[in-house]
Amino acid sequence: MIAFRSISIFIISITSVSIPFSNIRDINGQYSIPTRHFPILKLQYDAKSVSMGGVKIGMPNNIFGAISNPAALGYMNSNQVMITYKPIILDVKGGAIGYGQPLGGNYGNWAISFLYISYGVFDNLLDENKNRIKGSLHPYSIEGGVSWAKLIGSSLSAGITLKGMYDMLSEGVDGEINDFSADGFAVDMGFQYRSESSRLIYGLLIQNIGFVRSNFEDEFRMKGLPLNIASGFSLIFRNFPRVRIAMDF
Repeated sequence: MIAFRSISIFIISITSVSIPFSNIRDINGQYSIPTRHFPILKLQYDAKSVSMGGVKIGMPNNIFGAISNPAALGYMNSNQVMITYKPIILDVKGGAIGYGQPLGGNYGNWAISFLYISYGVFDNLLDENKNRIKGSLHPYSIEGGVSWAKLIGSSLSAGITLKGMYDMLSEGVDGEINDFSADGFAVDMGFQYRSESSRLIYGLLIQNIGFVRSNFEDEFRMKGLPLNIASGFSLIFRNFPRVRIAMDF
């Protein structure tokens, strides 16, 4: 029987961001397949990181480390659940769910996560002659991952996430459904060092080491995943324990 000592649930407020998704029409007015590299890789979902302006690498995120810096999972000392929902702009919305727990003994902590973005429904379609046609598009992105992290000593944590990404453009024109999709796999590796009081946290993150397995066709093909190497820190001042400053660079 699983006992939950801590359940974290965040409802994320609306944030103003640009949609990491290409224009649905090309220069000829035709609808086209998204050409950015898996836009789901570029968004933040946990409330703590969003409230800090997207900073995540040196944050004490616990279960949310599964979708930010996996090293943060190493400091998790109880079963935890995450549930997030994020309206982005107009009909674009997303969310994440996950579960993590300590493995016991000296085997570290693990977590599983699932993310989803819906870009809404596009029903104002044009053919090659710029004539309106009957049909709709329903693009969406999915990501799923398994994470593991372990403390090395009392101050350093190392973590890894294995994840898969899937982009889908569902096309329904004149009663026919055509699916255009791309998928890939990647690894995230992270480290966090915390002072004994955890007031000061340093972090390092290497993100999206992987490949595109199944690609879009022709001019819409992705060339690869957006590799990201970054570091960051966060600090709580001794005399202001409710104030945290943080930066990624």
